[in-house]
Amino acid sequence: MKKKYLFFLLSFLFLSCDSFIQHNFSIQNNSDITVSFSVKNYGNKQYTLSPEEKINLFLFDNPQLTFVDNPRVYFVSGVDSGVIKNLVKKTVSVYNPLDVKVLLSDKNKMLGDNYGDTYELLPNAITSINIYSSNLNLTATYKSNGKTFNVLDKLEFTPAIF
Repeated sequence: MKKKYLFFLLSFLFLSCDSFIQHNFSIQNNSDITVSFSVKNYGNKQYTLSPEEKINLFLFDNPQLTFVDNPRVYFVSGVDSGVIKNLVKKTVSVYNPLDVKVLLSDKNKMLGDNYGDTYELLPNAITSINIYSSNLNLTATYKSNGKTFNVLDKLEFTPAIF
């Protein structure tokens, strides 16, 4: 009985050994922007790819990429190759019913077309904003007499994002 289990274990390891062996892995940038990234667990070396550019690296299956400056892209990984794609942009209207300017930002920096964008919402006005994530961590504040007030619950988003 032990031989049978040992045989199955060794067969499984032998048949799945591809995932334990490094091999040529191609990464294609199918996004609209030039991206810089490093490969998780492969040191700090950074690579840069222009749109439609491709690179071949010696990696294990399904590597994970860490993008520099949180561009509006994501990575789809496979066994022998992976593709960098654009995140889906959603445009939302925000109504500021207050009589003061409000600063809208996202702690994850997925608001606006550029990393770290913030929006200044004018009083009693509607502003169109771009978002690139359904997992936003928004803050909406204004300052008065040296104090900061959080007013996110006062803003109206169309379509609703919460």
